[in-house]
Amino acid sequence: MVDIKISTEYLDVEFLGWSKLWAIRSRLEIPLASIKNVRADGVIPKGLNIRVFGTGFPGVISAGMFTDFKRWAFFDLRSDRTNVLILELSGWKYEVVAVEVKDARVAAERISNAIAGGVGVSKWSERQSPNTG
Repeated sequence: MVDIKISTEYLDVEFLGWSKLWAIRSRLEIPLASIKNVRADGVIPKGLNIRVFGTGFPGVISAGMFTDFKRWAFFDLRSDRTNVLILELSGWKYEVVAVEVKDARVAAERISNAIAGGVGVSKWSERQSPNTG
């Protein structure tokens, strides 16, 4: 699982607990300008199943960097795949980032508002959100 924080220019994805070990990362700092779409529908793009760096056990865990030799993705997913936030990116090192969060719908809404320049979203952390949990 990850914690999502939104600042004025970046989406900070902080890996929590065992996710740091499985993904071999502690955080991703994604420019908001690179996010072209954000979804909470749980539909993971197909074909990105070649693990380059991280941990992968089919049907159990996908964490780290994955590719199909055309696109690059970063996943932090477990078998139940609940509350999955999917970010489709452009002009950044990954084209897809899919991670499990506390409340994917709330996170997607906040990120969408930040991308659109919404008011009151300049700083938000999923851990501190009263709407979750």
